[in-house]
Amino acid sequence: MNLAGFAILGWMLVALAALDAEFFWLPDWFTLPGIGLGFVFTVARAASVASAINFRPNSLSAALTSLFAIVAAGALILIIRLAYWIVRRQEGMGLGDAKLMAMLGAWLGLSGAIECFILAIFAACAAAFVWLAILAIRRNTEDWGKMPLPFGTFLCAAALTQIFYPHWLFSRMHLELLGLGK
Repeated sequence: MNLAGFAILGWMLVALAALDAEFFWLPDWFTLPGIGLGFVFTVARAASVASAINFRPNSLSAALTSLFAIVAAGALILIIRLAYWIVRRQEGMGLGDAKLMAMLGAWLGLSGAIECFILAIFAACAAAFVWLAILAIRRNTEDWGKMPLPFGTFLCAAALTQIFYPHWLFSRMHLELLGLGK
């Protein structure tokens, strides 16, 4: 079940990353069903794990936890979007990014979605620095501040790392904070 579910998620992430990189577009007809599929996958996975260890599954608890992750992950982007609007009086992030984060919350849980967000920020910053260096070398820096960056592409790439290495960032940070890391 995990393999099939994460294969579907991986396919959706690659398609969304390509759409956002090429057209700066994360379509609702892709993200909204992705949220629903992620919710169903998470609840079904919780039930199958519980039955595998002879534990009475609490589907309501898994559903509520998943709903909280969906709302909180989407709200994170909406809060950033609102703050940017208040400061600059222009749109900084699209609503597609919020729906993508909600989709990641549905599939990966809140901690997985937040790890994706952190990784995406670092990756987007690195890409922006490379782009600025290229513009500086070309001596073409007039409109560098207006250059859009497809944040959804970075979120999708970070989510792919979560499929293959779940929670590696937080577990590594936790070990470092405890003084157990290398």
